[in-house]
Amino acid sequence: MEFILYFVFYFGLPFLIIGTALFLFIMAALPKIRNKNLSFVMIGLGVNLFTVAQN
Repeated sequence: MEFILYFVFYFGLPFLIIGTALFLFIMAALPKIRNKNLSFVMIGLGVNLFTVAQN
């Protein structure tokens, strides 16, 4: 049981963080986000999540 928990935490968490960052990059290109000038904020959040995943 401990091995499964370790495996999910060690490999699942980085995929979740990277997936969220990719989702934010994709969402930043949507017209609704661009009209409200939130693209920089969304890209900034995505970059922050990428740096968290690197550490």
